Amino acid sequence: MVAAFSWKVRISSSLAEKARTVALDLASRLRQRELLEEAFRRVVHQSHAPHLMAWKPETVATGDAGLALVCAQLDACWPEQGWDRLGHDFLTKAVQRATALPSLHAGLFAGLSGVVYATCLLSRGGTRYQRLLKTLEQRLFPMARELAERMYSQTQGFPVSSYDIVSGLAGVGAALLTLPQTDERDMTLRAVLESLVFFLREDPPGFPAWYIAPEYSQEEFWSELCPAGAYNCGLAHGVPGPLALLALAKLQGVTVPGSEEAMHRVADWLVAHRIQAEYGWTWPLAVPVNQAGELPEDLARCRSAWCYGTPGVARALWLTGEALDTPLYQETALDAMLAVYRRPIEDRRIFAATFCHGVAGLLHITLHFANATERPGFLEAANALTEQLLALYEPDSLLGYRNEEMVGLFVDQPSVLDGAAGVLLVLLAASTEQRPVWDRLFLLS
Repeated sequence: MVAAFSWKVRISSSLAEKARTVALDLASRLRQRELLEEAFRRVVHQSHAPHLMAWKPETVATGDAGLALVCAQLDACWPEQGWDRLGHDFLTKAVQRATALPSLHAGLFAGLSGVVYATCLLSRGGTRYQRLLKTLEQRLFPMARELAERMYSQTQGFPVSSYDIVSGLAGVGAALLTLPQTDERDMTLRAVLESLVFFLREDPPGFPAWYIAPEYSQEEFWSELCPAGAYNCGLAHGVPGPLALLALAKLQGVTVPGSEEAMHRVADWLVAHRIQAEYGWTWPLAVPVNQAGELPEDLARCRSAWCYGTPGVARALWLTGEALDTPLYQETALDAMLAVYRRPIEDRRIFAATFCHGVAGLLHITLHFANATERPGFLEAANALTEQLLALYEPDSLLGYRNEEMVGLFVDQPSVLDGAAGVLLVLLAASTEQRPVWDRLFLLS
């Protein structure tokens, strides 16, 4: 289950009406399978990384499982319009593909946890798909426990795929936390949380063990700038992901031995490693192990997005402050977010409209802060970012929005993570009072 939280429209009524109109146009295109299949074909030819961006039905990030999740939110907004039936069609394609694959991993964005998560959200509060959920759970639970057990085989220098939101334990834990409570679910969730507490330890004392060893570096320049390893600071692939999961679990009443100490340890580390930039506090891409002196510019200068940069880190700190009743973490998050809005748009380094590293992700996190605080700075930013997102709408394009993968490279991507479906979800969040429970996929609630 997803814990309840207050949600109201925080933008002007005229802007909300425009956002709903665009959202409904995007939604109408989901009903046209031939249009979607044309987009699938285009992505392969347009993308600079077709092996990553190609359509994979079983995935929630770039597949039919993600579109089923979108239909779940549309069904919650307008339950009489048949979105549940369309969601069933998408979910069927996702499940068929997932069950046919001999080696589907447990991860959230492209693995079995994502299919489970989409099924849970489409179930109308657990009133549907119970047999399917039980079948998927019986497959997921042992995989999740095995992934958790594997964490103990390594003492330091972990690969991101072992712990992050996308493929690792933080994402698997997000799916488990959403499922109805059963003895096996609780046992599996606790195993995941306990392994993350182990991951978030200091070994030896004073030396955080959660760094990425050079051989696991995601980018070649990281190895050059961080020869002894790197502490990844992004919500998507870094330590804020496990932190956010532990916080959400505690807010839902689930703790394990050492979890509160681990949260304090990581949150204090993040507060200590923020950097003072021209417009205020921010976070770098990563911090080198044994850092001495100023950070290299290529690490210090970071986009303002969900995946990397202040917005994702700030949301993780806010949730941690709420879970631990520690105002310092929340005030740090608020100060850093207000600094984001002071940055000129071009300096935020988010050119795309989409969720992962685009305007939609920043807007959605801003909506959370606007709902939680009702402070003028966040309300103004929510309006400004909604206007920016609507200005990127291209009604004559195939899907209404295109992903700008790199400057000037546009892709007709339908997906939740990097495509029009993710923009649709955020426009619904901005313009309706239906809680965006889907965003646990991104460890935001």
